[in-house]
Amino acid sequence: MLQVNAGSQRRCIQVVLCITLLSVANTISANQIVQGDGQESLMSPIKISVVTGSQEVSYPAIWGNYVVWKGAENEVYAIDQDALVPMPGLEIDGVPAIWENIVVWEGSRHYYDLETQTLEKMYVNLPVGENPAISNRKIVWDNSIGYFDIDLDTMVNTKDLIVGDSPDIDGDRIVWSGSEGYYDIQKQRMIQPRGLDVGLDPAIHGQKITWSYLKGGYYDLDLETYGHARIITGRHPDIFGNQILWLGGLVGLPGPVAVWEPTCGTQIVDRNDAVNRSQIYDNLVVWDDAGNKSDRLFISQAPGFGPTIKVTTSLDKSVYAMNDVIKIDITAVNHGSEPFTLWFPDSCQVSYRIDGIWYSFEEDWCLHHTTKIEVGPNMSHTWYTGHTLSISMYPNIVFTPGTHSITGVVNGHAESDIVEFEIGPE
Repeated sequence: MLQVNAGSQRRCIQVVLCITLLSVANTISANQIVQGDGQESLMSPIKISVVTGSQEVSYPAIWGNYVVWKGAENEVYAIDQDALVPMPGLEIDGVPAIWENIVVWEGSRHYYDLETQTLEKMYVNLPVGENPAISNRKIVWDNSIGYFDIDLDTMVNTKDLIVGDSPDIDGDRIVWSGSEGYYDIQKQRMIQPRGLDVGLDPAIHGQKITWSYLKGGYYDLDLETYGHARIITGRHPDIFGNQILWLGGLVGLPGPVAVWEPTCGTQIVDRNDAVNRSQIYDNLVVWDDAGNKSDRLFISQAPGFGPTIKVTTSLDKSVYAMNDVIKIDITAVNHGSEPFTLWFPDSCQVSYRIDGIWYSFEEDWCLHHTTKIEVGPNMSHTWYTGHTLSISMYPNIVFTPGTHSITGVVNGHAESDIVEFEIGPE
């Protein structure tokens, strides 16, 4: 069966950036992801497609044993049963949030208990607002005045708590876009750790906070300092333990689902499916179907083992002027004991991110001649590309003087560390 192993440590063959060659989407049983007694094998994790009874699936959410989504009617996905299970009276017609067995969603005056299969009324003056979040039986949402306490069955208003946009809650800590620190429910006041200035669309779990386009990946509440991961998060990030997840691409368009963790670095779970939201719980990732008004959602084990390569990115210089061309070399080095093969079109194309925005490059000569590239142990292959720092070429992207970052991506699944460069004053 598909298992969620709290606190489990995934294995990597090398302590370098790992690449897991995911298979194409398969409609299969979830118990093929983790087999036998739950011990992880070194086979590639599989992306499974869950066909629901909903006409449109979006904004999936996962916690513990359950996956829920906007559009769910009288059903949820139960991980331990590898199946959709009935939930009479459940109709999720807004963006949901889940914690343990409690589901809440925007526009509702109720929450649903998945264990008792009952719809419970919330005594609130207004329905739950946009972007709800729940933890420790407490619920917040965009611009909520305080929080709703399920045990007290009432809104709790405190003079210091006016929640902003896109809030998240973990235990007794609440953060939101632009919050100067976090709100501590037990202490009933804002806490302002040194240097913490929360950005857009934050997520919090344990002692770590992340948000969209955060260089370094996270803020550590214990150390009161920003992380030193050589990454920049993307949009709609989520965090669980040491794992940080985000969506690539532009807002409103399909993009890749990426996961970073300290041992294996950044890997792409899926290249182009998610558009609204993805979430992570322990070693499982869920996401929607590229905004295609589809009846399905996807689940995968967060990658952390498999054939291993390291990707590096190098530039021709460190300082550029506007309208310069950045010459970018992206190299994949095989640190494993077996060869790995890149088949067309991956043999001919790579991607890169500048300041978190994704771009793709295809070698024209390769498209007509090269169907595969095989890289043996301790061997490498390099792709050569360039990017023009021109506003006219990318009207939606504004390059400004100062420090910028770039990372290279090979096969859609392995990303290099950040390389920084400067744009000089005009």
